[in-house]
Amino acid sequence: MAWKKYSITERKNRSGSISYRVSLGDKKYKFFSTRRDAIDAVEELKDSEVINDREEQRGLGILLRDKYTLMDCQQLCEKWGVGFREVFDFYQRFGAQSADINITIDQGIKIVLDIKKKDQYVSADYLNHLKVFSFKNLRDYFGGDHLVKKITQRDFQKYLRSGSWGISSKNHLIVTSKTYFNCLKEAGHIGLNPIQKLKSIPLDRAQEYEIFKIREVRAILNQCLIEKNYSFLAAFVLVLYCGCRVGETKKMSWEDIRYWDKPPSVRVTESVSKKTKKLRPRTTKIPPNAQCWLRFCYSTYTENRTKKIIQISGSYFYSQTRKLVSRAGCQTWNKNVFRHCFASYGGNHFGLGEVSERMGHHRGTEMLRDNYLHLTTFEESAKYFDIYPSKKSFPDDIDDRTLALVERDLAERKERAKTKSA
Repeated sequence: MAWKKYSITERKNRSGSISYRVSLGDKKYKFFSTRRDAIDAVEELKDSEVINDREEQRGLGILLRDKYTLMDCQQLCEKWGVGFREVFDFYQRFGAQSADINITIDQGIKIVLDIKKKDQYVSADYLNHLKVFSFKNLRDYFGGDHLVKKITQRDFQKYLRSGSWGISSKNHLIVTSKTYFNCLKEAGHIGLNPIQKLKSIPLDRAQEYEIFKIREVRAILNQCLIEKNYSFLAAFVLVLYCGCRVGETKKMSWEDIRYWDKPPSVRVTESVSKKTKKLRPRTTKIPPNAQCWLRFCYSTYTENRTKKIIQISGSYFYSQTRKLVSRAGCQTWNKNVFRHCFASYGGNHFGLGEVSERMGHHRGTEMLRDNYLHLTTFEESAKYFDIYPSKKSFPDDIDDRTLALVERDLAERKERAKTKSA
């Protein structure tokens, strides 16, 4: 019986073990101990066929192009009164030799970095990060002289397993390596990205994705009011309710909070978003409860409009944040816990697409769906976006205008609750 090419069949060996056979056509087969290895082999074989087809088409295109180039050269040689042999002999003696089409990893790194330098949306910090982390690890594993075209998806998966990186770092290596292969593919050095079908590794470590409970968020924001720490209050609100990154809030000025906008919004400019590897500005709406918290920051905003919200170093900001969280009576803490709160509660409240835009995720909603939505419920998310300041925490020196606006916000909240219950 002739099996279909690349079909996978299960075979029971005499020893009782199970092996898997891949049909190569013409009664030729390859055997594998696991079904996963057999599937990977079939994908690689199909990819190699695509590469061969594309290489053949590319070769025919080059021949056609060279035919017309040759006709032009013939006219020039007749005009100059020389033959092809004389031209070739001269080029062989004095001209530069043609570059090797077999690109090594070192050569590929240089090509990709040169291409990315011309992209106005790529920052110098990101290029340096590619060079000293992503591309360096690729080079250290395979070797600088290893040919790029010989790297397969299975080789790359072994490379990921070889390191002691965390799951998030491995995800990052996949993304940056796809950038590496895609650049070389677009430049014509390889026929196909070998890891195009490789998806991100799911980030399933619960400890790293721990989030604040609703009572903890309320306690932290009220603690900022009690201590009259309006800079930290504004930064926390922008991350917890507007999807800004902590690194972005450290670069933002008070004037980026648009109190006058209808509805109020926060502007993440190009210079601020540069930290996120791409110059992609965005404008995010400020939810009603977040606007109520930001009322207390308005006097600070008017006095320091052009100044940065956070005027201390990043390390000192994190250490002071951790102490403030502890003073608020919260035990939960990790570096990105504020942003994880918005991803989890916001995903169930606003929807994945809206939250992805507000957070500046431009690769889609897969990461949010796989790692954040299950941490909260719809009911908890509704309560999260209904956290308002407590009157017990109001500063004793609050001005009449701010007090009137806050009380108006609280009254509107009651009216919405009555309307919803009715």
